[in-house]
Amino acid sequence: MAGAYGLLALAGLAVAFVRVGPGPLVPIAVAAPFALVFALYDLRYESRRLVPELLAPAAIAASAPAIALAAGWSGAAAAGLWALLALRSVPTVLYVRARLRLEKKRPVDRRAAIGAHAAAVVGGGMLRALRLGPALPVAGLGLLLGRSLVGLSSRRRPAKPKQVGLAEIGWGGVYVALVVLGYRFGL
Repeated sequence: MAGAYGLLALAGLAVAFVRVGPGPLVPIAVAAPFALVFALYDLRYESRRLVPELLAPAAIAASAPAIALAAGWSGAAAAGLWALLALRSVPTVLYVRARLRLEKKRPVDRRAAIGAHAAAVVGGGMLRALRLGPALPVAGLGLLLGRSLVGLSSRRRPAKPKQVGLAEIGWGGVYVALVVLGYRFGL
């Protein structure tokens, strides 16, 4: 089955190359080592370790700047879009890992997850200041920071792993909507 998916992906890349040239393939090429490292961890049944959990979303997010480049965006604008997606995914991985440890009554250092969210807000603000991204995603990163502060506090509502995961799907949807609206309307 993996071979079929691989052939389908290669066919898609070939069509993209013929239709729009090599530019959109640059993010895919940059992300390929991330995907390869993830695949190596996955083959050893270690995909739940921190490194592959951080690399996988960055690799998957490469599709967004590839599509943006195919649509005629500049390289800088596409890189800004990729950065906005990474600014959401990396802190979220740290948050979910910390939150699940808390729910299992295991010791956890909240500082990495909260610090990563705070750094993401600053990073999003820097992208905005450099005109590499809209302002609305920065507000979304602020919401995610607030979610991490509450979710890792003693005021959080207890949740099962499935509930934490479903909530993160919701938060991710809200963030993507803010990114889309930010770019669409220049907000």
